[in-house]
This record gives sequence, C-alpha cells and structure tokens, in this order.
Amino acid sequence: MIHAAYLLQMMDDIAGLMGQGPDALCRLHDHGGFVLSGAMAADLNMGFLTRLSPRAEFDEMLAAVRARGAPATLLIEDGADEVRHWAAAAGLRDSGRMPVMERPADPVDVPPGIAVRRAAPAEMAIGNRLAAAAFGLDETQCHIAMPAAALANPDNELWIAEIAGAPVGCGLFIRTGHHVGVYRLSVAAAHQRRGVGGAVLAAAMADHLDTGADRFTLGATPTGQRLCERLGFRVVSQPHIHLIGAAAPLA
Repeated sequence: MIHAAYLLQMMDDIAGLMGQGPDALCRLHDHGGFVLSGAMAADLNMGFLTRLSPRAEFDEMLAAVRARGAPATLLIEDGADEVRHWAAAAGLRDSGRMPVMERPADPVDVPPGIAVRRAAPAEMAIGNRLAAAAFGLDETQCHIAMPAAALANPDNELWIAEIAGAPVGCGLFIRTGHHVGVYRLSVAAAHQRRGVGGAVLAAAMADHLDTGADRFTLGATPTGQRLCERLGFRVVSQPHIHLIGAAAPLA
C-alpha cells in the first residue's frame, strides 16, 4: 500500500469517529480532506493532505480552521514536499512525524488477568474520560468531539479494560471491510506499564480476526510504538505533523 492510502484510510476513519457531533464539519476529497469536530483542541480537529492534494484544498482547510478559531493537527504524506512548503509558508508549526504502523492477520495471544469487553454506545463517556487523562485533553472537549453517536455505527467499537470492575484502559476500533483502524489507545496513569494497553489491543484484534479481519493499522506515539512492535506492528509510513494555531505537539 502506498503512503497516501494509509493517510486517506485514517481520514475516513476519523470522519466516522469525530464527524458525528452537531457542530462537526467534514470535507473529504480524493486526495485529502479535513474533519473539524467542533472541539477546541488540536488533537480533535484533523487535516490530511497527500502529495496529490491541490493547493485549493489546502487553502480550503486552512480557511475553515481559522474561521472556527480552533487549533488543528495537519498530517501530510511523507514525500509531499510541495504541500509541506505551503504549510511552512502559511506559518504552520512543524511538529515532527507520526509513525503509522500495520499488523497483518497473524494470530494474537490474549493475556489473562485483565478483563476486556466491547462497550455499549452509552459508555463512550468512559472512553472519553480515559482518553482525556491519557492525552492531556479536556474531558468536555472529548465529549464534543466523540459523542455516543460515534458508536451508533456498528463498525465503530470502543473496547474497555477493567480491573476489579473499574475501567482502566480503552481503545477505539473502526472496521472497514477486512481492515481495522485503531485509535485513542488510552490507559489510566495508575495502571500504565502493566499490560493494560496490550490487553485491549489483543482482545479486540482477536475478536476481529475471528470475523475475517486481515489488516490492522494505527498511528503511534513514541511510547505506544514500542508496545505495538511487541504485538507485531511495523512502521509503514511516517507522515509529517503540522499544527495550526496550537502551542503543543500532538500527544
């Protein structure tokens, strides 16, 4: 798969996840697009541009973000030098790169000892609470970006890990055919480095493997990359991160 395809798949997934709120604005094109959730956080408003994106689509995205006055994160395909030049000329902050990782349909071992289950739509608030704490986001803004309506689509799933009945970790999984995108893998601070994130990933992947999934992808943080490598993920693309009106890099 070429690098652009990974980015466009991520765009479609994010639109299905963060495009469900009443103030959401999505513009999806053949070679890029953007999803503005209505929240006031860069991590919750996303733009995606590939090397084939025309200048008009970059300008449209930038105007929409600035009109709303909300910060946003722009991912630009690796090798899209002209698009990165537009971003630099517009004063967007270069904030490094995101490792996009992929795992084939190899068997996965689900570790014992941590209960993991698929959540009901009404439990999206639990996922938002855990994600807000894990990524340093405002919980109210997470609720705006990812309301319960995001789980009304049966292909969008929240999986929750529990210890002694209390939620301690979660992840969002978006199924498109035989592909599953993984997002917002979050673990409570008191339970990090104890296998919770791996348990969430393994349980959800095992369930999807049983129903024919053949490929899993995710965008990793530096810490999460090491965990994902242990579970069989490998880096396949590294899009550039640019920030619009934001003071902090993508978490």
